Amino acid sequence: MDLTAELSGDDEDTWVTICTVQLTMYHKAILASPKSWLDDLVITAAQYMLKQQHPSIDGFQPPALSQDFTMIPPQEQFVQIINVNKNHWIALSTVSCQKACIIMFDCNGGKELPKPTLKLISALLQTQENQFSVEFVDVQMQEGSHYLLWRISLPFVMDKIQQFYCINRMQ
Repeated sequence: MDLTAELSGDDEDTWVTICTVQLTMYHKAILASPKSWLDDLVITAAQYMLKQQHPSIDGFQPPALSQDFTMIPPQEQFVQIINVNKNHWIALSTVSCQKACIIMFDCNGGKELPKPTLKLISALLQTQENQFSVEFVDVQMQEGSHYLLWRISLPFVMDKIQQFYCINRMQ
């Protein structure tokens, strides 16, 4: 499986390059420490790997683009990880959703979404802020920052989406 990851000797501080993202020895230390906060570059690299493994799913854009609302609205079903309030990561998905609906994977249960997050979701869905629904999937909070690595693994997300979709269709 080619993840477009390569060890690079060009820069002494470069640990690995994934697509266009150069992770440094600092990022390696972050990943080795379960109490560390995962930054935008680590999340971007993870999303690039997921996009390469699942090219039919839209999204997987760098989360830094969400801060200035420069994300390109997805044209197909998507998965996207965004940062909320610069201190919390959530995963969003429209896979198996009806129009104007999004599934949010959040260890906080989607409580108190700030206005900029709602504005970003409406932009991704290409709808007005008051014209979409959010279905919350509570995910288990893990120790430290590495719960996100667990959470962004697409097989887990896809399994949760399928479970959610099947349960709601049966009701």
